[in-house]
Amino acid sequence: MENLTVVIPFWNGHATIGRLLDSLPADLPVIVADDVSDDPLHLDKANAQVIRLDARGYFSGAVNAGIAACDTDVLVLNQDAWLEGTAWMEQLAESRDVAIAGDGVQGHPAWPDGYVQGTFMYLNRQAWEKVGALNAEEYPLWGATCEWQLRACRMGFDFRLLDVPGLHHDRSAIKLKGAPQRFGEAITEALKRERGKAWLFMHTPPTVSVIVPCYNYGKYLEDCTNSLLGGLTCLGEMEPQTFQSFEVVIVDDASTDNTWEVIQALADRKKGIRGLHLNQNRGTPAVLNIGVERSYGEYIQVLSADDMLEPWTLERHYQACRANPHRVVYGDLRIVKENARQRTLKLPTYSCDLVLNKNPMSAGIMYPRQAWKDAGGYPEVMQWGREDWAFNVALMLAGWCGVHIEEAGYLYRRERQNRSLRTGNRHRDEVSEYARTPDGTPTWREFFVNQLRELYPDAYNGRYDVGCCGGGRSNRATPKATSRAVSVARDLPGRAGMTRLEYIGRNQGDTTWWGPVTNTRYIFGGNRKVGYVDSADVPGMLAMKKEDRPVFRVFRPPAKPKAPPAPVVKEAVAVPAIQALTGAEIKALDIMPTQVLALIDQEEAGKNRKTVIAYLETLSYA
Repeated sequence: MENLTVVIPFWNGHATIGRLLDSLPADLPVIVADDVSDDPLHLDKANAQVIRLDARGYFSGAVNAGIAACDTDVLVLNQDAWLEGTAWMEQLAESRDVAIAGDGVQGHPAWPDGYVQGTFMYLNRQAWEKVGALNAEEYPLWGATCEWQLRACRMGFDFRLLDVPGLHHDRSAIKLKGAPQRFGEAITEALKRERGKAWLFMHTPPTVSVIVPCYNYGKYLEDCTNSLLGGLTCLGEMEPQTFQSFEVVIVDDASTDNTWEVIQALADRKKGIRGLHLNQNRGTPAVLNIGVERSYGEYIQVLSADDMLEPWTLERHYQACRANPHRVVYGDLRIVKENARQRTLKLPTYSCDLVLNKNPMSAGIMYPRQAWKDAGGYPEVMQWGREDWAFNVALMLAGWCGVHIEEAGYLYRRERQNRSLRTGNRHRDEVSEYARTPDGTPTWREFFVNQLRELYPDAYNGRYDVGCCGGGRSNRATPKATSRAVSVARDLPGRAGMTRLEYIGRNQGDTTWWGPVTNTRYIFGGNRKVGYVDSADVPGMLAMKKEDRPVFRVFRPPAKPKAPPAPVVKEAVAVPAIQALTGAEIKALDIMPTQVLALIDQEEAGKNRKTVIAYLETLSYA
């Protein structure tokens, strides 16, 4: 056969290599890549040469070395195999138009179309030069051919599974984790010698499942998937992810536009893109749970349908997960607006207390599948939003703390379409009687905080195990406003409206106060003299005393003679128009990072408050 070289990855297969070589045509060039066998291999075959690796590379390293030693198409054969007859050559000759062809693995749930394995594997040289070598670092034994085939298909090549006539392969039965398996002799011996590498040797793609929840965001999905596979986006042509062992699972939450049609057009099993469609709208947390349940990766990366990833993001996140067992990984955000990368949103360093009170991690985190199981999945009661916050609390309580990567690999689109800007989705009208400002203000924040209190009452009463990042100690904080135990709120904050109170007690720094009716957490003291509270809590807070002195009174703005009347701000709006606040007042609001960005947008629209813009951008999370 013209322009073809046989490459045999070899390790301690002295007993079978002769049989394989004798079954091949005498004029077919053969390269045997000796993967540092115990006894060096010597052959007396005119058509065969032996190259010996400097260090163990296992199957993938040996194949890469063998292919690098020739410049033709390649047929990879297992050292324990042999061939009979010539029908296999005729079948191979008909398959040299594809990137990869040969004996395959079928029935894998993640790859229903199957993938070619290394027992009998043809590799097209032109495709090899474009796709690159096998990923020997991540897949030294199994899985390498599947990952290479996946990369090839994403670059526009095709593959073909063959029922190879005359192919025989000896296998040895061993037991791995109590279950009988059948492997080639080299793999059997490698597993015996290096049992600590069993996972590395045996795992197969996908390593990462990218879960994309989608509701009426079909117009953004091409940008989203092209930031993973490479292609044209609103930011221009993007390179594919440097780490390609992933699948994409897009879950359509019963969209009312053409989202499902878009997903169907993007779905491609050969490229690892799958679409799931829900007949009934379930909300983001349920959609995420369904996506994780129906995925096959060992790690989960969440990606919103309107967002994108920098080409290096999956690799960095995955490396951080591997380097930090029993942790979840999050990085900074890069804002995308008007088809361009904008400012970076720097997220704070992880701490358990911060997770409970402000949520330092974005929704776009990566975590081991086991973390999702231990946390009990995404709490589906958070259907109105902040399911990521609730999940992060659940992760923390299950012992899965966060690791912050100080790089902005998550591209966060902000074009007035985000739920984080309006903090509410299709359900927002259903909760309007509780929260009257669906625009990301603390009224909504208090609504979500009370949902969290109901989900995790012990944690929000200061009783939780912080062994993940607190050395195994138990945190038992006590409320500072009163001596009574804090119970779960029965009334949602904002239902009775909001009232501004002024702190008139002694200055003891920032202090936590609990609303007597709603059990909402308020911060007063220090520089936080004025703040909004639920009107239902006002009578009880006005009655609070320390050392027989009241600590609160209703805030009355000082009169300004001859000044124009101030803009009217409804009491239900917990964050008034930003033009009415000073920098210190903004800081006292204790708002979320995404809300800071929304306020910056308001300032930029006004074009007359540049000093406040500058102040906002100096905050630790701006």
